[in-house]
This record gives sequence, structure tokens and C-alpha cells, in this order.
Amino acid sequence: MKLLWVLISLGAFEKAEGNSDASFLLRSKLTGNEKKWISEKEATLWYEICKGDEEEAFKKMKNKAQWRASIGRVSMTDCAQFFGSDGFTVCLEPLRDCKNKPIVFSYGIPRGSVEQIRAQTIYLQERILARAHSINEAAAMTIIDTRATSFRAPDKALRYGGINVIDEYYPWANSGSTVFVALPPFIRQFIKMTKPLFPKETYDRFNFVNDFHELAPTFISSSNLPRRWGGQADFSLRYYVPARCLKEGVFCRPAPRNL
Repeated sequence: MKLLWVLISLGAFEKAEGNSDASFLLRSKLTGNEKKWISEKEATLWYEICKGDEEEAFKKMKNKAQWRASIGRVSMTDCAQFFGSDGFTVCLEPLRDCKNKPIVFSYGIPRGSVEQIRAQTIYLQERILARAHSINEAAAMTIIDTRATSFRAPDKALRYGGINVIDEYYPWANSGSTVFVALPPFIRQFIKMTKPLFPKETYDRFNFVNDFHELAPTFISSSNLPRRWGGQADFSLRYYVPARCLKEGVFCRPAPRNL
């Protein structure tokens, strides 16, 4: 049994090394400016998401780099301005769920124009990528507080600035899971009724709890659950915002609420 485990581990290691080498070569074909927007880590994700199809991976990688360059820099300032609103998202780094995926908190559904939500989406995904070491870690568990007044069906801004951006430029994010907090019973029942319309792997990524403290231990360990949610983690939005702004060399107003 031990020998079998060693052989399996070596096989997985060799596969990872092969993916890394292939993606490194693909990234080397990008121009200098394009490489600025595609890290070696992301190049590996593109190679994996394209199932080893080098031509397709390079095409998508180059397209992503050119799109990202056309937008330019995004920073915490693009997100912090909405932390006082009734709709925003934030990556609770460095906290992780029980499957070692990053945790994203969404207070309702993000507010803003197409451009503003696009900037928020980019920033969120780039923070997740900054800590990812595999395609698994690049897909977050998203916790949505449905009690916020911004919780709604996707509108134009969310479709074009969020959903479409992820589908086109961060497709690995779609393999993440979602936990709805305090979703009204009639909506929960409607989702159950539409189960046959979803692929099983998609439907299985939808989860429901009545309140934050129910997240532990099924979805998040107590040590990774913020104290305000009944856990032991010291995550503070009022600390996280200035810490990120300092690292990015930008000015942000203090977060008007904590987490």
C-alpha cells in the first residue's frame, strides 16, 4: 500500500511538473508587455483549463493579456468605495474553507456600473490568484448574505461586468462553490425544483445555511471562521483595507463596517 501511494504521488508530481514546463514555454511566447499581465501561475491554469491543448491555451492566454492590458491597473480603491454600500464582495484572505479553497464574502450582490463591477471582479480574482497554487485553490467558496437589500437577480451590470468577465477571462472560478446565508424558503424551494435543469456537478456546488455560525464545521473550520460569525479567526475588514492599500501604494478611506 505504501509503495502504491509513492507511485501515485510520483505520477501526480510528474504531471504537475509537465504542466508547469508546458505552460512556461507557452508564456515565453507572449510579448514583454503581455507577460506583465499573465503570471506563470496563471499560465498553468490556462493550460489545465484547456486540458493540455497548447494552441487553445496560448490563444486564450494572449487574449486575456491583451484585454487586461487595455484596462490597466485595478486596486483596492476600486473595491473599498463600495464597502459602505448594501452590495460588495471581498476575499477573506488568508482564510480557507475545509477544502483549502479561498473564502469570498458577498454582502448581497455587488453594486455599480458595468465598469465598476468589472474592476471589482478583476481585483477579487487577482487576489485569489495571488494565493493559489493549483486550479483547486483558484476557485473560491463564495458566501452570500441574502439578507442584504442588494440581493437580486443578475442585472446588466452584473452580467457584463461580472459573469461574462469570469466566463471569458477567469473560467476556473466557475468550479467554486456557493453558500447562501438566510435564503428565503420559497427561493430555496424554487432552486430545488430546477435541479433537473442543472448539471449535477453545478447543482452540488449550491449550499444553504440559516446563519453564519452554521458554516462550521461542515464548510469552514472554526479557526477560519471570522469571530463575528461565531468562529475564532481575527479577520477584520477595517484592518484588511488599509493593509492592502499600503502594499499597493494607494489611498483608501477606512472601511465603514467590520466583518
